[in-house]
Amino acid sequence: MCKKITIDDCVAFHGHVCGGIALGYVLAQYAMEKLGACREDALCARVECSSCPVDAVQCVTGCTAGKRTLEVADAGRTALTLVRKETGRGIRAEIAVSVPAGLSKAETLGYILSLDPAAVCRWEPAALEVPLGR
Repeated sequence: MCKKITIDDCVAFHGHVCGGIALGYVLAQYAMEKLGACREDALCARVECSSCPVDAVQCVTGCTAGKRTLEVADAGRTALTLVRKETGRGIRAEIAVSVPAGLSKAETLGYILSLDPAAVCRWEPAALEVPLGR
């Protein structure tokens, strides 16, 4: 059975409420759903930003730098490649929405969480040449 991670879990892990945590949470949850994966599965992740969304990805997927299952490759995008370690195959998901300016951190979080994840994220099949956690 999959352990359900909530946005509150991610906020507690990160230390404060912000839009980045909401974006990372939606992105990671969406990728996990599309991959049909649970946090308990053997997964590897590559995140294409080096800010708040990374903490939500760690919390939701269970992939971490310390386990060598998370790579941060800052390309300035809120994107995640999530793969199964045994095959190296998975998906790449990217946030495809802009957040309105002028919202507070709490309002930004609420706005992002109110959106349909399928409208927020786009995805495609992907692979990593060498699974990270070997």
